[in-house]
Amino acid sequence: RGESLAGGRARNDYARKHAILRDLATSLTCGPSEVPQAIARLSGALTETRRELARYRERDLDAEAAGLLMEATGAGSLRVIAKVWAERPIDELKGLALRVTGRPGVVALFGVAGVRTQLLFGKSEGVALDLKPAFDRALVAMGGGKGGGSRLLQGAAGAASLDELGAALMAAAVGVE
Repeated sequence: RGESLAGGRARNDYARKHAILRDLATSLTCGPSEVPQAIARLSGALTETRRELARYRERDLDAEAAGLLMEATGAGSLRVIAKVWAERPIDELKGLALRVTGRPGVVALFGVAGVRTQLLFGKSEGVALDLKPAFDRALVAMGGGKGGGSRLLQGAAGAASLDELGAALMAAAVGVE
């Protein structure tokens, strides 16, 4: 589809676009002809900054996982970690769960309280324990529906406070131990 402007409309369109280009050049402290290169440099810097931030986040998750493993409670040959957070991204929680369950004999019972409660239960490879009954009980206690997975079970429920979610996880932990 083609578009054309003539007369005053063309001049107004040119003036508007020229003002945008001039503002961009001023913001980027360069000349109008250098705007594309300046944007390319900024885009490259942004990509590198995102990579660096991801490396820091990964290190933080590694350190947090190590701390959680130190706090784990023993249940026979298993170490159980039950922990709740407020408004934490579920992707971070998955990364944390995968780190702690990457160690042998670990069961992780994690939850995120808030407007939409998230539950994430996981276990190390080789742990014969079936987490599904405890997971389903916790999910039902929080007013949630079905959830699933294999090594990591994930589900969601309605709003819950940290205390409510903590009580549901503690009840689930009793079923695990």
